[in-house]
Amino acid sequence: MSSQSFRNFQKEPKNKKRCHVAKKEGREGKVLKVFLLIQHIVLNIFSVLI
Repeated sequence: MSSQSFRNFQKEPKNKKRCHVAKKEGREGKVLKVFLLIQHIVLNIFSVLI
């Protein structure tokens, strides 16, 4: 989530559109967390091997 969209997100009143955006960005956030976790594990494996 960019800081610009986050600011707009905070300003918006609670409505269906905001809820939908939150769900969408929440899903993207989960994917990012999983990706970072995998990257972390891979780096740990490489540091052990080297």
